[in-house]
Amino acid sequence: MISERLKEVRCSLHFSQKQMTEKVLDRSFYSRVENDCSEISVNDLIKLLHHHRIPVANFWEGFGATSTDVLIFQSRITNTYLNKDVAVLQNLWLVLHMLDLYEFADLKILVETIFHKIIHKKTDEYSMQLVAQIALKYLEICFKNQNTIN
Repeated sequence: MISERLKEVRCSLHFSQKQMTEKVLDRSFYSRVENDCSEISVNDLIKLLHHHRIPVANFWEGFGATSTDVLIFQSRITNTYLNKDVAVLQNLWLVLHMLDLYEFADLKILVETIFHKIIHKKTDEYSMQLVAQIALKYLEICFKNQNTIN
């Protein structure tokens, strides 16, 4: 599924595989990913999407399994984290906390984790990867849950 989505995104940008991977990944590795012969890591996927200014939430939207609210909040959380804007992050946490919706429980935890790491200046590479994996895992769960409901 990810391989198909990557190809869709690349084609929508009218990029060759070389253009898509330039300065980010090895083209031959990317070709194997698109052909479902290799798996891309979360870190490499995020680097690739970030390099082309594609929000992670927009990438997952192509699977048709994420609600608009989740996409909006995920995009805001990602941008806030990248900009290290503590005030906006704190405001997002308050908004999510007040929504009190079950679907946002994991997003609340994600915001709290990011907020804690920024405040305590503990944003090492491993922590950033862990937070990215949590976000992607949450979206994957949303996708699977949506498929079981339909």
